Amino acid sequence: MKHFIRWLLIAFFVFAHSLLAAKGTVQAEARGGTYLLSDAEGGVARTGRSNDLLRREAEHARDPVLKDLDFEPVHRTDLYPEQRGLEQLLHDMYQPPLNKVRPISPKNPKLQEYMDAADSHLGK
Repeated sequence: MKHFIRWLLIAFFVFAHSLLAAKGTVQAEARGGTYLLSDAEGGVARTGRSNDLLRREAEHARDPVLKDLDFEPVHRTDLYPEQRGLEQLLHDMYQPPLNKVRPISPKNPKLQEYMDAADSHLGK
């Protein structure tokens, strides 16, 4: 029941924010970005990226394996290259046990582009 209420609240806030943004009542904030999933002790169990952080939080809240982990947005950006690079930085920093694969393959020809975009986002 606790998880259903959490999911319901998230769904309500997503809906309300969408209505307010459509009317111009709230300033549009980036919907996408990167996030951490942490356990009760604060250990990072998973990192990720999404083009819609509110939707991804609701998806994780319904997942039987992930529902007890705390969802924490880290960076907000709607730019795909920034998301990719920032996700890789988080993965390298935390080495989360639930991430099955490296976010960006070392053989990916756009690896440096993504990492440069992340540095730019962070002001480096």
